[in-house]
Amino acid sequence: MRTLIVGPSRAAHPDALVYQRTARAFRERDLDTIADTIHEFVVWHFPGKSWLARTVQGRGALLAFLQEIFTRTGKTFVLEDRHISGTEHHVVALQWFGATKGGETKKFETTSILRFENGQQIERWFHIPDQDAFDAFFMRFE
Repeated sequence: MRTLIVGPSRAAHPDALVYQRTARAFRERDLDTIADTIHEFVVWHFPGKSWLARTVQGRGALLAFLQEIFTRTGKTFVLEDRHISGTEHHVVALQWFGATKGGETKKFETTSILRFENGQQIERWFHIPDQDAFDAFFMRFE
């Protein structure tokens, strides 16, 4: 797994570095570190029709959602960052999300757009190009 941050001015962007810290904590199942990087009033917009699809509001609800992801997927959910770029107001992360079910591992291309406020993630939108296939696979974890 490689994480790329492109461009010298973007590589040092504080919000992109905070996102990297959050993603690393997610991979390590470290909810305490994630809590430190997430705004109290965070909102996540997760599209689709599977159990993952919802709007999550608030740090506590988000941490519970992440724990649900770990539990439902038997801790097989993976997040692989392919490209991270930061600006004054947003971070864009091109990623792969996936999991393993019944010996079958699938990964799906995902784009996250994250908004930061005072160095903490306050809003995140997900876009999954093959939403139907993503939903069909993750419905198997219900």
